[in-house]
Amino acid sequence: MQHSSLKRHPHASTVLSSPFQYKFNDSEAYFDNVLRILKLKAKEGFSLLHREVDKTEWDLTATTADATYNPTKNTITFPAGILQPPFYNPQYSMSLKYGAIGTVIGHEIVHGFDNEGRNYDKDGNKRTWWSRATSRQFEQHAAGIVDQYSSYLVEGTNLTINGKLTLAENIADNGGIQAAFKAYQTWVQTNDIEPVLPGVPFTHDQLFFIGFAQMQCRKSRPESIVESLLSDVHSPAKYRVIGPLSNLEYFPKAYNCSTTSKMNPNKKNVIW
Repeated sequence: MQHSSLKRHPHASTVLSSPFQYKFNDSEAYFDNVLRILKLKAKEGFSLLHREVDKTEWDLTATTADATYNPTKNTITFPAGILQPPFYNPQYSMSLKYGAIGTVIGHEIVHGFDNEGRNYDKDGNKRTWWSRATSRQFEQHAAGIVDQYSSYLVEGTNLTINGKLTLAENIADNGGIQAAFKAYQTWVQTNDIEPVLPGVPFTHDQLFFIGFAQMQCRKSRPESIVESLLSDVHSPAKYRVIGPLSNLEYFPKAYNCSTTSKMNPNKKNVIW
């Protein structure tokens, strides 16, 4: 029995006329089907040589629960798949919305100004467009982020986070929540503070941070954590929460953290 799924593309008419379709055969081994897909994708890639880049083509499928920033297109993609809990729900309070999907949006925007995205201009061309003074200041602040994350000894392992490998994502995590919280405060100034939720013993500033942290709730095997530390450009989930929050001046104010708390260090690493 054969199945075919169409090439991912936002325009149905293009999909239907595309010669590139994935063919799967139940009688073949999984490995053979993977090879079939890799060969097809290579053929599809070569067919695009010497053609003008289609900047309207999506980088993700509509069902993907993720978001991306593409520096060569200077585009951000938020598929329908991410517009669901815990990232978004129309019934959420505005504090939870800004804390969750708001920080995701901020994260992707900041990618345009991280250690990789900053090398591309507004048209997606790779060139230096920052002044030397700006670049030097950025690198100094980025070094603080590298040192901070490199100091985290990950629970259940004898390994620390690779601060250089994860720098771009850490910058986006930190800048994203900074931008989202400021955006929420701007919304509050315009619309007044939301009513306290009945039976919920948290302020809306606290709910903002709960919405942010809830996105990173997950369970991983120790072997998976070790593998991610060696190859993943993202920090482990726990440190994607405590890292940015310990750099955010608004977090200890919301939770009345003491000056001796690990979540309220004297030195806070802030780039954006």
